[in-house]
Amino acid sequence: MDALSDLAVTDDDKYYICFIGGCCYMMMLFSPLDLRHLIWAIARDSSGSSGSFLKSEEIIDGIKYYYKMSSYNSIDGFWGFESINEVICKNIANALGYDCLQYELIQALVVVDNKEYTTWLTRSASFKQSGMKSLSFGAFYDLKHMENEGPITFLKRIGYGKYLYDMLTLDYLVCNRDRHSSNLEILFKNGNYNLALLFDHGLSLMCSCRFKDDFEKFDISKSGPVNNFIGSKDLIENLKYVPRSYLKELSYPKDIFKGIDRDSAPDYYWGNIQHMFDWRFEYVKNL
Repeated sequence: MDALSDLAVTDDDKYYICFIGGCCYMMMLFSPLDLRHLIWAIARDSSGSSGSFLKSEEIIDGIKYYYKMSSYNSIDGFWGFESINEVICKNIANALGYDCLQYELIQALVVVDNKEYTTWLTRSASFKQSGMKSLSFGAFYDLKHMENEGPITFLKRIGYGKYLYDMLTLDYLVCNRDRHSSNLEILFKNGNYNLALLFDHGLSLMCSCRFKDDFEKFDISKSGPVNNFIGSKDLIENLKYVPRSYLKELSYPKDIFKGIDRDSAPDYYWGNIQHMFDWRFEYVKNL
């Protein structure tokens, strides 16, 4: 193919025209999604690490969408990888056949503290149907559990044994630190209730790492402490509630980075994350 001989951008900035080998091609520009109209609210990182997560929402064609960014502060701007972690965890859950909220990683133009940024964030559609209400699992458990009945026994009694196994297995595989009582939800409608899809896995994998040395020194066998409402504060300890026959049947997820733009993180991120996941998957299979 001949070298590019000319370049022209159309008036609407959505396409560019290039001339290659004497032929004219019109190609689409992949520009960031313009979200400068959104107002962002700060949600503190519940793991206790430094940083804030900016969240927003909007309704498009009758569907509510939620947006969530990675760690941010007013001095460094956006510096975390939580949004990418969220989508990797979604890919792993999908590959394993777990019911998980579907997150999309997008690059967007936003305004925070009166300053424009181009950053990566997640977008997800609300899992609530029309007329549906929600309640944290912690509040639901407080209302419905029997005397001396712990959360694990309670989940099994109401018919969510497999959900429990899926959740505890996924949380170990991705080293999720933040399965507190509000990161599980009960959905109500017409007198019926169901557990919501698994969601909110940003504080997972190597979420505490920022620089290359942090990733390379990270303990990939880390199991705690974690902020769990169900089970203990140790991820390996929680695997004892999962039948070994269930773990033996797990199939290895082949492409945990599916649909993710590799420009969203530095090169060293991808190799370290893949190594961590492979090690933890092998550990589970050999229990």
